[in-house]
Amino acid sequence: MGKNRNKHRNLVPNIYRLRIEEVMYIVDDKHIKCIIKYVNPITLNLQKSIGVANCNPNDTFDVSIGKHLAESRAKYNMYRGYKKYIDCLLSDVFTKYDKLLERESKHIQDIINEL
Repeated sequence: MGKNRNKHRNLVPNIYRLRIEEVMYIVDDKHIKCIIKYVNPITLNLQKSIGVANCNPNDTFDVSIGKHLAESRAKYNMYRGYKKYIDCLLSDVFTKYDKLLERESKHIQDIINEL
């Protein structure tokens, strides 16, 4: 798992990359909770994401596997939340630029009509 773990790391520019500050695990009876504290690079706010792994009663409890699963679920939730945040930002930006384009298109047509 070590070598492939960060193979996609360089696909995201640094200014948009989430920075993980802390990873904590809480291990209870056949349950593992992973809490990731990370910094949103746009707002610079410290945020939290949680992932949980529960052992099936028919399986053997393995802390190492449970931690990997809980951490992956926490990262999934972190990335999903950040993507949702970016989608909202971009939606607002696209709406504003659509209005600007429409206004300028109308302005161009008005100039042409005055000729």
